[in-house]
Amino acid sequence: MDYRKLNKATRKDHFPLPFIDQMLDRLAGKRFYCFLDGYSGYNQIAIAPEDQSKTTFTCPYGTFAFRQMQFGLCNAPATFQRCMTAIFSDLNEDCLEIFMDDFSTFGDNFDNCLSNLEKVLKRCKEINLVLNWEKCHFMVDEGIVLGHKISSKGMEVDKAKIEVISKLPPPTIVKGIRSFLGHAGFYRRFIEDFSKITKPLCSLLEQGRPFEFNNDCTRAFNVLKQKLVIAPIVEPPDWKLPFELMCDASDYAVGAVLGQRKGKIFHPIYYASKTLNDAQIIRRCIPEEEQQLILEQCHSAPYGGHFGGNRTTAKVLQSGLYWPTLHKDAQLFCQQCDRCQRTGNISRRNEMPLQNILGVELFDVWGIDFMGPFSSSFGNLYILLAVDYVSKWVEAITTTHNDAKTVQRFIKKNIFTRFGTPRVIISDEGRHFDNRSIAAAL
Repeated sequence: MDYRKLNKATRKDHFPLPFIDQMLDRLAGKRFYCFLDGYSGYNQIAIAPEDQSKTTFTCPYGTFAFRQMQFGLCNAPATFQRCMTAIFSDLNEDCLEIFMDDFSTFGDNFDNCLSNLEKVLKRCKEINLVLNWEKCHFMVDEGIVLGHKISSKGMEVDKAKIEVISKLPPPTIVKGIRSFLGHAGFYRRFIEDFSKITKPLCSLLEQGRPFEFNNDCTRAFNVLKQKLVIAPIVEPPDWKLPFELMCDASDYAVGAVLGQRKGKIFHPIYYASKTLNDAQIIRRCIPEEEQQLILEQCHSAPYGGHFGGNRTTAKVLQSGLYWPTLHKDAQLFCQQCDRCQRTGNISRRNEMPLQNILGVELFDVWGIDFMGPFSSSFGNLYILLAVDYVSKWVEAITTTHNDAKTVQRFIKKNIFTRFGTPRVIISDEGRHFDNRSIAAAL
């Protein structure tokens, strides 16, 4: 059935579907599972009598209308998820996970899982929810949920799914690129630096750009397929084990790894690193063992008259170092020094380097993002919001679309003409904000 015209005229239901990552994390690591599947799930929900005529279709014997909800209706997923959430509200996320018509109940031991299964089946019987017996699996220690293998060991990529991707030939059209990235992106949590690897492929999706599948694209395509057939680099955490944070730093970068130790092996969960700029490299914290040496060097430097606390502080500040307790440490040092005949009062303003803390002026840096979609109001579904980082001034408009043209009109009319051209616009780097038209405007 072609419901495109009906869907276009339908007021959208924005009831959210569960976050797949969160649901899988709650399922992973359990001892026993029961996987249930609804029988023609959508068709078990009746359409309101006054709305049945909207589904009318023609055939050689006349016109007919559906009494039950059909696939293809834009609000069918949200409606079904709302019903399932209402039916199992007291069991959901406790002993049951629901995604559309897939029900997964679990337990830490056999008796606990069996008791949870009894509760779910009893509820299904009470509300006449029919299950597909052929697709149900009871009291198993592993199973496939939404393309992921779930077991007591944790979560893994479903090998049957990735074999399809690994055998794909290089795409020849933009539609093929979009399809491949969509399939591979489903497993992005298992691939380190997914966005960096896919950058050459994502650039082919830019509007108006000619399709040239060059060597960089071929390399990214092959690397992405290879990443899917090897063991995952990042694995979900075990909430029963303690977490460890390993930190390190060099002359130009700092980094940290969050992980857990299982036995004698450290399993990384998340990586974070940052390359420091010149200002950050200079304004670094000083270890305690170096602070005394710096004070002694500054105190012994040639200076006409007694050095004193103020002069010691000023001398250290010339290097631009960040020293939170500098005024107190310098004053204490000079009080204990026999050469100093006067200590002087050290101002609190000397606690930080003598420079303006704010590196930008008003309306130099803006943060921008879309909010929504919300329920339709006069045809508007989104709110485009921009906030100045210094003054916290807010500019916002309602809009029907969340696209680059809307962003371009907004920043020209609401920011450029009123506050001048900003130095930086910070966003989530989505295609609404990071494109050629916005770059040309800046």
